[in-house]
Amino acid sequence: MAGTRKLRIIIGSVKLEAALFDTPSADAIYAKAPFTSTASTWGEEVYFATPVHVRKEPDARDVVQAGE
Repeated sequence: MAGTRKLRIIIGSVKLEAALFDTPSADAIYAKAPFTSTASTWGEEVYFATPVHVRKEPDARDVVQAGE
């Protein structure tokens, strides 16, 4: 997909902007936006559900670098 796609994430008064990779998972998330979710934390990690269901991509990893 041409150009950089971005999502705005709002958590209370905090507003973040996320650039999406060119992947099937990102395509599915972008297609469902906007949506609402509830975040959970574990240590410094943040988790939240999305309303998409896609196959795991061939290069999927359990551990990612900050910002990925």
